Amino acid sequence: MITAASQTVGTSTPATAQRGRTYARRQTQPSLAPESGSFPCPGAIVDLLLAHRESQSVERQRAAQLWSEEGWIFADETGRAINPRTDWDSWKRLLATAGVRDGRLHDARHTAATDLLLLGVHERTIMSVLGWSTTAMASRYTHVITPIHNDLASRLDDLLWSGRGAPIEPN
Repeated sequence: MITAASQTVGTSTPATAQRGRTYARRQTQPSLAPESGSFPCPGAIVDLLLAHRESQSVERQRAAQLWSEEGWIFADETGRAINPRTDWDSWKRLLATAGVRDGRLHDARHTAATDLLLLGVHERTIMSVLGWSTTAMASRYTHVITPIHNDLASRLDDLLWSGRGAPIEPN
């Protein structure tokens, strides 16, 4: 169920070929909040997901008996998992249309982690949101950038000297 407070999502392991064998896709629940299978989602994203569900209902009706109900939030026009190449092509078109530098979809995880850090989100919360179990992943994905350093300097300034006037001059 999609609500303003939470969104339950399914993830998948894509089919992969290894030494001539193809392994089937499987749907799993993310480890974001194992006890509930859901995580907080901003209201604007909930609105977009609700609108997407409506458009998917239209696609389901249009496809009629060709529709395959596999439970994907994002699916092709017949309800099946999106082909990774199709997904990649759509991502590249989106970047070009938005006028954003070319990058891998995976790079968006670095951006998301760094944005959460900029918002002052605690490392453990970042780990939970992005599905990491170790702090090593947070270290790898979050990047301490200039605005974070500037915020730290400003906060230290407030902590050490606010209400006391100028700092004490050295002798």
